[in-house]
Amino acid sequence: MKHFFRELNDVKAVIAEGYISLYETVNLKKGDIVRFDTQAGESSAILINNHRTFRGEIVVCNEIVGFRVTSINAGESKPYQGAKDSITEILKTQLVINSIELSIEDLMNIHTKTIINLDCLYDDKNYENVYLYISGVKVAGGRTQIYDEYFAIEITEVYTEMQTRKDIAVRSSGYIIDSDKVRGYDFRRPDKVTYRQILRMKDIHISSLRMMKIVLPEIRNYSVLKVDQCSYSEITKQLADNYSYYIVNTSDALRRDGNTIKDQNFVVQRPEFTYKLNEEAITFITKLMSNRFVYGEKSFIICSKKTGFFNTIQSTESISELIVEPVRNAWKEIRNFNFSGVSTIKENAGCDELIPEHDMVITIEIGDDKSGSDLVLIYPYIFLESVLEVMG
Repeated sequence: MKHFFRELNDVKAVIAEGYISLYETVNLKKGDIVRFDTQAGESSAILINNHRTFRGEIVVCNEIVGFRVTSINAGESKPYQGAKDSITEILKTQLVINSIELSIEDLMNIHTKTIINLDCLYDDKNYENVYLYISGVKVAGGRTQIYDEYFAIEITEVYTEMQTRKDIAVRSSGYIIDSDKVRGYDFRRPDKVTYRQILRMKDIHISSLRMMKIVLPEIRNYSVLKVDQCSYSEITKQLADNYSYYIVNTSDALRRDGNTIKDQNFVVQRPEFTYKLNEEAITFITKLMSNRFVYGEKSFIICSKKTGFFNTIQSTESISELIVEPVRNAWKEIRNFNFSGVSTIKENAGCDELIPEHDMVITIEIGDDKSGSDLVLIYPYIFLESVLEVMG
């Protein structure tokens, strides 16, 4: 008799989804590029037995590809926008990074912040370990590309035998695109937010700067110079020791009793996997995710140039009143963050506990064109996870 909890389920990590016509499918060949409806920066989905179950992001740890769960709400795939006369005229496509098998027992260990080992390696020089699924069938393999902010695949190998038929109508879906309009994509330095979300964040901080100017006439010529995404190590190297650092915490900073998560697994992998995370990697992930689970994720960093105007605002009370409060009020359009306090830190010491050096962050640079950035806000991606979905 089969044991229900040990029955294996197909678990598929889907980076992007889109459509293609049946006519285009039977004519697929090496070198073709197929785009999807998912933008770089949108969350990926996990399908269990082809049912959308939860969302998250692709991560790379010790060359092994994993999936970090961010939301149990799986969301819905986007419907095809054009007309079709038959159910096979336009087919569903998926960009899949890998498909594994997990038991119900394994699935019971998956929560938000869990990393699922996808049992495949990352090759940043010639990354071909992605697959094109059409109507649930693995049709081709290839490289991940980006087309006008949207995911795409450059096909390097077609797996299924294609056969043209007279009863297949000639139909273009608009998802086969020109190869000279794409660029490569690096999962080590992934897009965390979409272009629309970047614009929305810029608007939010333009609004906060407008409020700052009401009480700080010294910054009347300041503007939001740049909104960008980069790794935490990249921005700290750029700022170096020329800036003072402050951590802004929220009132829910201490959310949970650590004892409630002492038995939680933050890494799920099976013994028979070819590529397994070692104990050192598991310990690192467990410590990082446990800290985020207990202390919350709603903290960010303010950096003021030591030779600039904002650095003349020294007390944490003044920083809270003149900088943090306008930022909080501007965010109210999206979410009412209740920032509880500001912690002064010396020369970036202590920030690494909040943001690992390779984590992606969103930076807001404020200043004037002549002197450059006087104030820099650094948002860890985990700070923004809860609001990105409503930012477009």
